[in-house]
Amino acid sequence: MKKLYVIVPTVATVAFAAFVYWTAAPNPWRTLDCTTNGSNQCEVHHTAMEKKKVAVIYGLMAPEAWLRNHLRKEINYLSFSRMAKKEFPHARDIVFGGCEISNTSPASAYLYVCPQCVNALATKMKVSFEQ
Repeated sequence: MKKLYVIVPTVATVAFAAFVYWTAAPNPWRTLDCTTNGSNQCEVHHTAMEKKKVAVIYGLMAPEAWLRNHLRKEINYLSFSRMAKKEFPHARDIVFGGCEISNTSPASAYLYVCPQCVNALATKMKVSFEQ
């Protein structure tokens, strides 16, 4: 007859596991490099882009609410997103890290940022804000 061993976690083990799970935070010494497979030339403006260190943001994003708050009017996120990819694809100053976070998740990332894309986005946001 085989013996069945049951492992019963102690209160301390469960408390420690909960502590590790709930205190998970991005690792400030870990940086994601998003520039390794891409060109440093902007395909829209045909200029050299700058390598920039940006923050990685974790959690569920609500792009429609973000646009409403920043533009102060209703706007279709999909149409804005499509337009942004065509007119200023390298204007991002953050990286979305997803919903799950652990102690090995990076806190920052390197991106190629086009100064002309940033200016085009600022102009578009200003025009949209004033309307």
